[in-house]
Amino acid sequence: MSNHVPQYLNGKVLGPVTSLWAHLFQARQFKGKGDPRFDVTLVLNPEQHAALKVDVQALAVAAFPNGEYNRNGAVVHEGVAPQSAFQWPYIPVLGKPKAPKLAEIYPGHFVISAKAFADSPPEVMVPNPANPGTYIPMPEGQRAQLVFDGAQCYAGVDFATYESGDNVGVRAQLNFIVYYGAGTKVAIGARPDVNTGMAGISIAMQQPEGMAQAASAQGMAVQGVVGKPATVATAPAPVGQVVQPAAVVQQAAPVQTYQLADGTPCNADGSTPVTPQVDFT
Repeated sequence: MSNHVPQYLNGKVLGPVTSLWAHLFQARQFKGKGDPRFDVTLVLNPEQHAALKVDVQALAVAAFPNGEYNRNGAVVHEGVAPQSAFQWPYIPVLGKPKAPKLAEIYPGHFVISAKAFADSPPEVMVPNPANPGTYIPMPEGQRAQLVFDGAQCYAGVDFATYESGDNVGVRAQLNFIVYYGAGTKVAIGARPDVNTGMAGISIAMQQPEGMAQAASAQGMAVQGVVGKPATVATAPAPVGQVVQPAAVVQQAAPVQTYQLADGTPCNADGSTPVTPQVDFT
């Protein structure tokens, strides 16, 4: 059991820094393990890292009198595996081999992964337009607009030492983060950005073949039967007798009926309810 007593460097405000891979509105597990947390990766330029490094190293020296902060995990002595390296809260972008674009976009920079427990979510804020110099919670409708890879922000971070078994180091705890609309969106992940990949290609929505016919088939089906005139048969007239031609009896045509594809009665134009048809004969 560790006897380490955590020590803290509280109230550090980093900024303006670049926000990447932000998960600030729903806690998640890290690599599918451990307790769900909120997290964001912050990119520090070389000057910001140098200034922060002075304070964090002083914290480590005070918290680990046995010099654990010197462990680099890279030396094997007499066949014995070394203890794990001391974990600093920041690493160079080159230390993120799964994200090689980081070194291309931010050469010489450092990244910090700042986390917050699920039961203590960070405050995600924006400047208050009604009272400059104060800040308000980010409206939900602005999240997609303001929180993106490459967004500029200020972050309130606490640093704490820890020791758990062979793991020892300093972690970053996210208290708040302020976005203010600055920054340029960047594509960091393995998947290319759609708009970048499709640059120079212009396509428009089209209706697949057969869709028009299918739509027509689902429309109004009209059925109507028109009766034909009927004649009355007469017997042959006796010889010498003049017979007036028999009057042709016109059979009334059945009233045309209309219905939709599902069998619902309708008018000729497809409207419902059905208007009664009147025979004026």
